[in-house]
Amino acid sequence: MDYEKMMRNVGLVAMDPLEAIGAAEPSHINTNYFGDNKTSMDYNRDGSIFQNCSSTGGNKSYSTNDIVGMELDMISHRIFFFHTSEQQPVCLTNIPSILKVGICYSSANDTQFNVVVYRLKKLIADPVKSPTIKAWTS
Repeated sequence: MDYEKMMRNVGLVAMDPLEAIGAAEPSHINTNYFGDNKTSMDYNRDGSIFQNCSSTGGNKSYSTNDIVGMELDMISHRIFFFHTSEQQPVCLTNIPSILKVGICYSSANDTQFNVVVYRLKKLIADPVKSPTIKAWTS
């Protein structure tokens, strides 16, 4: 199944309170946001990748009803990001071998999110399409 079809059917649709999608090491203790320490990262709604209190811009920002996603490549230890089926130029490398994924959001009544995790048989991301590299710092 290609990414576009997968995300169109069950992707994460951004709603007003969605601040970021992210990943964290199992030892990560919940704080206000992913990315504010060395054990987590996020793709902020402004398009930046935030990890260990350092951000790298270049990905497309998202807003209500946009579909955002990330692909974790646990073989090459990279995270690729997608906005409405388009692979984004900034990727994250040197990721830990075990991660949990999640979202950060501000509270709002009657807001729902779909978070879907797939185990892909074949990568969707093309490393050439994400030439800007931000390394996970531990």
